[in-house]
Amino acid sequence: MVWISSAMADSELILSLTHDLWLDNRPKAMEAEKLLKKGMPVPMDACPKRIWSKEYAANFASLPALFCAEGHYIASEKAANILHHFELGGGALHPVTEGVFQKDDLTRIPGQYFCWIFGNVKRAFLEGHSPNAPALVNDERDWCGMLVVMEDGDI
Repeated sequence: MVWISSAMADSELILSLTHDLWLDNRPKAMEAEKLLKKGMPVPMDACPKRIWSKEYAANFASLPALFCAEGHYIASEKAANILHHFELGGGALHPVTEGVFQKDDLTRIPGQYFCWIFGNVKRAFLEGHSPNAPALVNDERDWCGMLVVMEDGDI
């Protein structure tokens, strides 16, 4: 069985945050983002250590349990504690060791945060049992695109 979530498509989770890796080593950050999108493992040194609100953004009173910062999905400590109960395979939860900060880059937002690396690809797509799957764009019969809005049994 495969569990699929549309959380990553939720625009409310894409926050006006940036991180040290994006500013200090943009090529590495972009490569990490490509690996994340492909479901490949990402090493800890390609994950943010410090995250802060962009200058034009409002300060955050709190952050959601899961959010996106410049292409990296970040889990709160509470969310990470739940994820630790599951076999993450090639995935990981790498700590954001320096923390998450307001736009002044001095005021720390309370809590511990983790960069959630998916690190897995499920190769079990069954076209004949997926009545609402988008049309295949290539000849790989173990891959398909995802619907924007999905219901149980679609894929």
